[in-house]
Amino acid sequence: MHTARFARSPGRVGPSRHEGHICLSTASIDRQTATLAQWATMTVVVADDSMASRYEARIDGTLAGISEYELTPDTIVFLHTVVAEEREGQGVGSAIARYALDDARARGLYVRPLCPFIRGWITQHPEYSDLVRTAG
Repeated sequence: MHTARFARSPGRVGPSRHEGHICLSTASIDRQTATLAQWATMTVVVADDSMASRYEARIDGTLAGISEYELTPDTIVFLHTVVAEEREGQGVGSAIARYALDDARARGLYVRPLCPFIRGWITQHPEYSDLVRTAG
C-alpha cells in the first residue's frame, strides 16, 4: 500500500517526488480543494444577447465568456468565442456552445461554425453535426 507524505514547505506548488512518495504542500492541497469546491457550486447561465449578436455566459452575474455571431434568415454564423482567462477549463465555453447550438436547433437554423472553438466542439459532439452548413 502506498502512502503519501505531505511536505510542510508552504512555498511549494504542486506535487513532487521525494523518496518514492508523492509530496504535496498544504498550500497546494488547500488551493486544489478550494477550486474543486468552487466548481461544484458554480452555475453557468447562458443567454442570447440578440442586440449585441452574441451569446453570453455569466457566473454569479459576472460575464465569463461570449460567442459572437451573425444571423441570416436561415443560418447562424459563429465568428468568435472568448472565455475569461480565470474561467478557462471550467466548462464555460462548452456551456455556451451547447446552449447556442440547442437554440439554433429550436429556431430551425443551420450553423456555420467559422469560430475554431465552436467548430471543434461540434466535432467532439457529433449529435450537432446535422446543423452544420458549410456555405451559404
